[in-house]
Amino acid sequence: MNITRTNIDELNAVIKLQVSKEDYEERVNAVLKDYRKKANVNGFRPGKVPMGIVKKMYGVPVLAEEVNKVLNENLFGYIEKEEIAIMGQPLPHEGDDDSKIDWEKDTEFEFSFDIAVRPEFTLNISKRDKLVKYDISVAEDMVNNQLNQTKMQLGETVECEKVTKDSLVYGDFTELGKEEGIVATDAPFLLSSLENEDNQNLFVDKAINDEVEVKINDVFTNAADLASLLGVEKEVAEALESNFKIVIKKVTERKEAELTEENLAKIAPNSEIKTEEEYIEYIKNNIKTSLNEESKFKLYYDIREKFVKKADIKLPEAFLKRWILSMNDKLTSEEYDKNLKNYHDSFKWQLITAKLADENSIEVSKEDVFEYTKQKIKIQLAQYGMPMNDDNPMLDEWTVKQLEDQNTYSENANSVGEDKICQFIAEKIKLEDKEVSSEEFSDILKEMQENK
Repeated sequence: MNITRTNIDELNAVIKLQVSKEDYEERVNAVLKDYRKKANVNGFRPGKVPMGIVKKMYGVPVLAEEVNKVLNENLFGYIEKEEIAIMGQPLPHEGDDDSKIDWEKDTEFEFSFDIAVRPEFTLNISKRDKLVKYDISVAEDMVNNQLNQTKMQLGETVECEKVTKDSLVYGDFTELGKEEGIVATDAPFLLSSLENEDNQNLFVDKAINDEVEVKINDVFTNAADLASLLGVEKEVAEALESNFKIVIKKVTERKEAELTEENLAKIAPNSEIKTEEEYIEYIKNNIKTSLNEESKFKLYYDIREKFVKKADIKLPEAFLKRWILSMNDKLTSEEYDKNLKNYHDSFKWQLITAKLADENSIEVSKEDVFEYTKQKIKIQLAQYGMPMNDDNPMLDEWTVKQLEDQNTYSENANSVGEDKICQFIAEKIKLEDKEVSSEEFSDILKEMQENK
C-alpha cells in the first residue's frame, strides 16, 4: 500500500492511501470461503454452493468491509509509525466523494484523510505566576443550623394546644360564597411556609376549632402548594379569588431531642462520636472539608484559566469544529460557534495536561482511582449523617462496586488526573492565602459564573 502525507500547514495535513488488489484480495477470499461453508442456498448442499454464486450474493459488501478494515489498520498504523501526534480523529478529506466508487468494477482505490497535528508550544510555570487560594471560614450559624437539624431529625412530633410559628397546622378549608365550593379536610401546612409574617400572624395563638377567614391567594401565594393543599389543579388554584374559612383541627410541632450517646449512635453508628461536643467538632470538620473542596475547585478553575491564556496555543480550529460536529449529529454549527471559547479552552487545557503529564511522568494508578472514589463515597455518606472511618470494610466494598462501572471508573480517573496536574501547577506557583467568609466566597463564585 502506498501512503503519502502532505502538510497543508503546521497544524493540518492530508494522508493519502492507495489500496491495491494485493492489499485486500487474500482477506476477501478468506471471508468468502467462510461464507461458502455456511451459505444456505436452495438446490445446493451446505458447503457446496459455487463460489460464483457466493461472490454474487456477498462479494460487494465483503469487499467494502475488508477494504475499510485494511484502510483503518494502515491509516492508524502509519500515524503510529511516523509518531504523528494528532488531535481528534482523522476525517475523510473534504471534497472526496465515496459514492463515486464502483465496488463491482474497481480494483484500485484511493482515500484521503484530513488530520490535525498537535501544536507545539512552551509553558513556563514559576513563582512569578500568582493566584489566590481562599481559606473559607466555618461560620457559627452553619454549625448551629446543622446541629439543630440533627436534633429535630432525632426529635418527636407532639400535638399542641395552640399554633406557633414552628407549627404544622391541619385545617378544614371551605370556600365561601359558593353552593358547591372547594372543600378540603385535615389539609396540612407549615406555618413557616407562608410568605410573610403578617400572614403567619393570622394563625399564631389560634387553638383547636378556632376559625380564620382569609382571601386564599393573598395568604397562600404559591399556586403549586395551594393546589396540593386543596386537592385541585394548579390552574384552578391560580384563578381562585374566593375567601375561605379555615377551621384549626390539629396542631403539631417537632420537639428537639437531646444528643445522648444513644441518639448519636443512630446518626453515626459507625463512628466514635459519643457526646454533643464531639458531634459539634464532627460537624465543623465536615463543613470545613466541604469548604476546602469548594476552595480547591475555585483554585483549579483559576489555574486552568490562567495557563490556557498564558500558553498562547494555536489550534486547527476548522478541523476541530468538523470533528466535534461529526461526533454529535444533534449539535449545530451555530451552537458550536456560540460556545466557541469553551470548546477552544477545553482543547487547549487537554493539550496542556497531556504535555505536563508526559514531561513530568504524572500518571494515574488504579490505587489513585480507588482512593479518590473511596473518599468521594465517604463524603457523600457523611452528608447523609452516616460518617465512616477509612478502615470500615463496607467503604471498600462500596468502592469496588462503584468502580465496576467502566464509565464511573473513567470519569473518576479523569478527575484524579486533573487533580494531579492542577496540584503540580499549584506547587510551582505562588499562592496567596486569603481568608473569606462563606458569604464572600459565594459572591466570588457568582462573579466567576457571570464572567464565564
